[in-house]
Amino acid sequence: MNRTAAVALAAAVLVTLVACSAPAPAPSGTPATPTPTATASVPERPETGVEPWPDHGDFAIDANKAVIPAHNLAEQGKWEDHDYLQRIATMAQARWVGSWELDDRVEGLARAVYEKAAATDRIGLVAYQGMRDYPCERAVAEPELALVYRARTEALVAALPASGARAWIIVEPGLVPDLGSCEGDPRAAWLSDAIGVIADAGAAVYLDAGPDATVAAGHLAGVDLARVAGFAIGTGGHMPDGVAEAEGLKLLTALADSGVDVMAARGVDPGEPGLGFIVDTSRNGAPVADPDPCNAPDAALGKAPRLVTGSGALDAYVWIKRPGESDGRCNGGLDVGQFDVAKALALSQGANAEAA
Repeated sequence: MNRTAAVALAAAVLVTLVACSAPAPAPSGTPATPTPTATASVPERPETGVEPWPDHGDFAIDANKAVIPAHNLAEQGKWEDHDYLQRIATMAQARWVGSWELDDRVEGLARAVYEKAAATDRIGLVAYQGMRDYPCERAVAEPELALVYRARTEALVAALPASGARAWIIVEPGLVPDLGSCEGDPRAAWLSDAIGVIADAGAAVYLDAGPDATVAAGHLAGVDLARVAGFAIGTGGHMPDGVAEAEGLKLLTALADSGVDVMAARGVDPGEPGLGFIVDTSRNGAPVADPDPCNAPDAALGKAPRLVTGSGALDAYVWIKRPGESDGRCNGGLDVGQFDVAKALALSQGANAEAA
């Protein structure tokens, strides 16, 4: 994408943000960056030499929290910082929805992604944490939550069939390693039901595998994988591409060894036949030396989102974690989900444009 196109795209996304009357909160429930009430004219700008991240045209670019800060930097004449932040603002990223929202809000946020995907003939990305607030003990004690979860999942995909969009849903980041953590855990059955609801609506289901493929395989025995297109690897982390791809293959091998037919037809199957995987490259562009990777100061943007063909089980590189949104009050970060301009700039400035 050239510089003119990148600025035009950011302006279009800014209009979308300003038009929204109720900005989406972060997964933690923290408020989104406030929408400005007026837009000042942007002054003449110099060239900065900052290369924009390439847009490969495969995934829909959803409004994100980097857009308004980038616009503000332009108004202040901080063009180099603006161009670095544009590397985030103009990239396709997953929209996060889940149990911190009312069902009608879940439906509305997801609908906006589907409509954008349909209008641009791209794939919409949604990360769904419908069970974020259901630890094992609560799920056991409150079996009626199954119905609440079912209703939320139905709201998630209610608008998808009529939209005509292609959509990939990354299902329940962080859940799989916790399955079976207490006696009588019902969540694998709830998860299986949700997978069916989402697949029936026409979306490709990518079940988040967590940080360790061996652990994931051991927790998936109670989950019906017949409608799953694949797994999300490295969500929110800093796992290098090669390591993440090895983890994905290790997971598929472990599942095959346990009796799962990993080559069976999957309904909506975006890649080669059978189970595949996608890799979150939003923050894996540099080795992370920090033993606590929460808001790791040495992290960097990774590959731009794109479909991958001819690479076996690897279906795509995607941005699931939204870069610049804080992991929490660690390593100088803000509250979970708040957009941290300084950390976003560090992610962008430390990235390798040649590897994008």
